[in-house]
Amino acid sequence: MEAVDELAKINDQLRKQGAGSTGPWLALESNPQIFTDFGHRIGLPTTLEFCDVLGLDPELLQLVPPAVACVLLFPCSEPIYAARRVQDLALREGRCHLGASVATEPDLFFLKQVIGFGNACGTIACLHAISNCRAWISLRGPLETFVCSQASASPKHRGEALLEDTTLRSSSESAAASTAAQTALPDRDGPPLDHHFAAFVRSRNFLTGNISEKAERGGIHFLGPLKTFFTVPAGQGTLQWSWKSGDRPPVQTRTGADPQDPDSGGQPISISCAVQVRFVPDMIQRVYLSFGSFEAARQRYLLLAGNVVSNTAQEYTPTDFWSKRDVIAARMLYKINHTLWHQGYVEAMQFEIMKVDFAKQFEDSITAVQVAEQAKVVNEYEQQVQQVVQHISVLQSENQAAIANISAGAEAKAKEIKAAARRDAFNLKQGMKAQKYAELRKALELSPSQMGEYFKVKSVQGQSSQGKVVVGLPSVGKSSMKDHSVSGEL
Repeated sequence: MEAVDELAKINDQLRKQGAGSTGPWLALESNPQIFTDFGHRIGLPTTLEFCDVLGLDPELLQLVPPAVACVLLFPCSEPIYAARRVQDLALREGRCHLGASVATEPDLFFLKQVIGFGNACGTIACLHAISNCRAWISLRGPLETFVCSQASASPKHRGEALLEDTTLRSSSESAAASTAAQTALPDRDGPPLDHHFAAFVRSRNFLTGNISEKAERGGIHFLGPLKTFFTVPAGQGTLQWSWKSGDRPPVQTRTGADPQDPDSGGQPISISCAVQVRFVPDMIQRVYLSFGSFEAARQRYLLLAGNVVSNTAQEYTPTDFWSKRDVIAARMLYKINHTLWHQGYVEAMQFEIMKVDFAKQFEDSITAVQVAEQAKVVNEYEQQVQQVVQHISVLQSENQAAIANISAGAEAKAKEIKAAARRDAFNLKQGMKAQKYAELRKALELSPSQMGEYFKVKSVQGQSSQGKVVVGLPSVGKSSMKDHSVSGEL
């Protein structure tokens, strides 16, 4: 049995055709925009698209959104042709070699690229990628019509039917001639491009291909043969970006530009944060079909939410992370929930910014500014305190002056009252003396002159304590005291 390679035969045929042929299809450029344009023309929902796979490193693969198929472009070479011939011979003999085997899934749609297509391997790879995703997406349009009409046909007959399908060919060539192309469109009758497209599609699980839409709560369940569970948390799960017990390191990004320095381009910032997500029972089937495992879904959520945090941080200035952190957290939660729901089929319930770190030099400058602003506020308060103290001092002076005025008035009034009292007391005393002396004179029946002598005696008696008394006495031998007087010292 002779081993053959259909790809080598097609390339040989293109070389023999030469110029002037109008039969071969135009080649599709390896460009996500071109493939997406073609897919939308033939029935791929506009919510889905092709994207570039930049590499196979884990970090680069995380940039790829949930996928249901992959298209690979690789160069054709003699070692590849030789390997394909060995595979072809093994398959003809019913053996598996180098990973090649005959497709047995009844829902797998496969057609052969027969001679006559020319460089249409990109178109056929795109058809294979889209048509074998019908278990997860809803197709309408020309491709769905073609797949349904060729359901019972052999791969070779499907290829021949596609060659005659003018609607799919027109859609392919319109996409190939799109202005989105980044390279010149090869001639229709040009030589083979010595590159080939291959499509890798997801096979439905186990033997039946059935995927239950019903979500079961935890507990004991009886399963039939070849069945298992896709397990996800029933409650809320936490995704965390931090150096301490985090799923990933803090999100490294930049803030928006400071209005005071619009040319700065923002400041580098490190955000430690966490978000809680909840799986919706009705969407668990889609989570499994999109990611295949809980851990794959979780890693995807970490990537998506981390990107949202990074992008949203650039909408705010550095000072906003001090004064509006609650507003920023609310905005991030809204955008994370929107992204995870539409791309991951889960809800973001809560989000928290745990820590924000700026570059040390910037933090030092901000601290210095904050200290200066606080010092300014303190100085303003001190000035206000001094104003209050001065006002109190003025009030105290006014009060003391008023008190002094009141005290002076009271003292003057008191002196006036005392003087009046002493006057009245003296008058009363003198009046009382006069009255008593009059009563004494009357009682003793003294004449005025005798009363005079009485007063003198009383005066001498009152002054004897001083040790020296001066009195006037009548002359010796005189009967009258009023004619002469002498002085005597006792």
